[in-house]
Amino acid sequence: MRRSSFITWDQLKVGVLILVALVILAFAIIKLGQAGNLFGKRYKLVAFIGNASGLRIGGPVTVAGQLSGSIKDIKFLPPDADTNRNLKLIVEVDRDVTEQVRRDSRGKIRTQGVLGDKVFDISPGTPPNRVLHEGDTVAVDPSVATAHSGHGIVMPQCNHGGPGRAGAGEELGGLHGLRFYHQRLAVQGSSDLIASLQASAASVH
Repeated sequence: MRRSSFITWDQLKVGVLILVALVILAFAIIKLGQAGNLFGKRYKLVAFIGNASGLRIGGPVTVAGQLSGSIKDIKFLPPDADTNRNLKLIVEVDRDVTEQVRRDSRGKIRTQGVLGDKVFDISPGTPPNRVLHEGDTVAVDPSVATAHSGHGIVMPQCNHGGPGRAGAGEELGGLHGLRFYHQRLAVQGSSDLIASLQASAASVH
């Protein structure tokens, strides 16, 4: 029996629905691309920081608080005496904001959103200073170097450094952490000498 070459109404409806779905998907992709400037041209800039402080590869880069790029890579640098340059940050910035990023621009790690996401924000520069181009370095705000407390810093307001009890908090930032910095030794001597040392220690506290 010969199959009919005519398209049935049910087949036509399915085809129309598929076509409409593809059009909606394409529209959504275009809109998302425009919102994130995924299809725009970008150029790379470099920044040197001491601590990533929550920054991640693929994270946002903003210029004057406006989304203008993303973090391309975060690389460790060889150890040296300058602890403010432990990491090399490579960012991609939209070419649309090229005129805003200049030699006097400053990079800074900021917190964004309710969840506290970290972004690398670049402040706009001023016209007397030249525009930064591909591969140039963005100077980092000095406050970034001191934006975190660092490891081993004791917080005197906390007897215990965190919710856990492993090691009595010595691995964290509470007062118990001070034990790591105390030398423990035995003193042998007369009772008068011991009493004198105890009195001296008490006066220090």
